Amino acid sequence: MSASEVAAQSPVIAPADLRGCMDDGYTPENVNSVLGQLSDLLPGFSIVCVWEYIDAYGYGGNSDFYVESESGEALFCIAGDLWKWLNMRPDDPGSPEAPGDPASWVGGACAEFTTADLVGDGFHNYAIQDRH
Repeated sequence: MSASEVAAQSPVIAPADLRGCMDDGYTPENVNSVLGQLSDLLPGFSIVCVWEYIDAYGYGGNSDFYVESESGEALFCIAGDLWKWLNMRPDDPGSPEAPGDPASWVGGACAEFTTADLVGDGFHNYAIQDRH
């Protein structure tokens, strides 16, 4: 399903309790829970977190969110208000009231890497480097 097909569907509402839930950071477990709930709103896509590395202690380092195609072969940059909605404190004047329509979350294709280049947990976490 393409982003335009997602946009043509009836509007969906993200769970309000997720607003600002990652403002103080997040763990791989939080990522699986939160991004899993949001992925359910975006048929044909999955929202994932790409971490800098994974080692004996788990995922770590810098991270960013992407939208993964259903085939798992392509990653797209997060677009729209989703990242701000999840990561900004709700009382911050720049924090959006809502993450926007799920179709607005799918940005341009990521040219840095594909999922084939990454180590994943089978859910919503990937790592660029495997330091095991």
